[in-house]
Amino acid sequence: MPRISKEQDYFERQNEILDSAQRFIYSKGYEAMTIQDLLVDLKISKGAFYHYFSSKHALLEGLIGRSMDQATRLVLPILEDPNLTSLEKLVRYFDSVSNWKIAQKEYMIQLLKVWYKDENSIFRQKMMAAGVEFLSPILVKLISQGVEEGAMKVDDPKLTAKVVYSLMSNLGEELGGLILTMEHPQERPSRQECFHLMKQTNSAFTHAIERVLGVRKDSIILVSDPVLEEWIP
Repeated sequence: MPRISKEQDYFERQNEILDSAQRFIYSKGYEAMTIQDLLVDLKISKGAFYHYFSSKHALLEGLIGRSMDQATRLVLPILEDPNLTSLEKLVRYFDSVSNWKIAQKEYMIQLLKVWYKDENSIFRQKMMAAGVEFLSPILVKLISQGVEEGAMKVDDPKLTAKVVYSLMSNLGEELGGLILTMEHPQERPSRQECFHLMKQTNSAFTHAIERVLGVRKDSIILVSDPVLEEWIP
């Protein structure tokens, strides 16, 4: 029987805590969830919890970090497929990420509620910086491929990659804000107005990214209309 390394054991125990936290986020929300909930659910001591996470905030960081890792494993095979053109990779990348988020919509909405709190602004910046560090090299490679194919017209793939990532992040921020607004029945516009706002926002950012990449209009779909509708209560 193969021995389990200390690193593997640590990773598995950490994931057990994250799994428990994710279940509580689904059932009662992040704010209502307590560390005591996790201790009772997992039958572990407070000391055992703090061995893996220094605080509830660190637990949130772990949950978002794990989600980023899961999304990465989903899209890397697409971005590294030698048989796809650069535009095919972009389209499939956006489609895969959109469907992955929809598959766990309720969990994503709960994370959004925490993500946009003022006290988490520094944490949000840190996570976005981590995203830039990871995704920029992949985007540089993809954009360079697009330039070689003649499908993209850019002067500096590295700078362009940063601009594209910034636009993608800002689109997420805008759509996330609209989604949270729709969570409040007293404040939200009609379903038709919600869809119109989201569609307008998505279209504006899509065309901005197309212009930055120098590709033909309507060659990229960031978020499809059916997926946008899925987010409307």
